[in-house]
Amino acid sequence: MADKTKIEAQEERRKQRQLKKFGKQVQKEKEKQKSMDKKSAMDAVKKWRKDGKPGDMEDADFLKTLEKQDNEPNKKRGMCK
Repeated sequence: MADKTKIEAQEERRKQRQLKKFGKQVQKEKEKQKSMDKKSAMDAVKKWRKDGKPGDMEDADFLKTLEKQDNEPNKKRGMCK
């Protein structure tokens, strides 16, 4: 009886180790995929910034007007009746 429980305990520990190794392998693959996705996204952003397509000027003008609006004081602020 004691030998049987000992063997079962050893088998259970072996299964747990295998599951742990498999889980770590899956985790590494996920992290690798995530880093590759992030790298490709960053490369796409760098390429987009570098290319400066003609349509981008509209975006740049829009951003400039937003910056101007942010820098101008809001007339409604501070005026209490």
